[in-house]
Amino acid sequence: MKMMFDNSKIQFSKIDIGREITLPVELDKDLAYLMGFHLGDGHMRQYKRLFGVESTIFYDGHSINEYSHYEQNICPLIKRLFNYKCKINIRKDSNNLNIIIGSRAIVDFMHLQCKLPLGPKTNANIPDIIKSASVKIKCVFLRGLADTDFSLTFKK
Repeated sequence: MKMMFDNSKIQFSKIDIGREITLPVELDKDLAYLMGFHLGDGHMRQYKRLFGVESTIFYDGHSINEYSHYEQNICPLIKRLFNYKCKINIRKDSNNLNIIIGSRAIVDFMHLQCKLPLGPKTNANIPDIIKSASVKIKCVFLRGLADTDFSLTFKK
């Protein structure tokens, strides 16, 4: 059984509408991977401002080790899921890179539909929609998480 989303209550900013942002209507492998990746290397925030709400997602990585993964996999994935063309920013003062997604609709979707936390991910859990998903979806979610936070070492 597929997990379908009712996105009728997700708010789109004027900028989202101008950018023609789209939202997934069901939980698929692409979204499951991004959710795992988000729990590892991402964070979201929303702030009320004088003229509205600022909604932002950040993905941070290492510019030497992860640039090609971000360029070849993560940005195309975000484009497929949300029709959002992301840009990879390299910080000149360190070996870090990031992607910043400024979209009310995408943040609302990831928080309200996917149940990913806003703010710090202290005590973050695997979302229930992943727990109740098929084994294939769970595996793809774990691959996304493993691509960010897992390591394998061999010692004598």
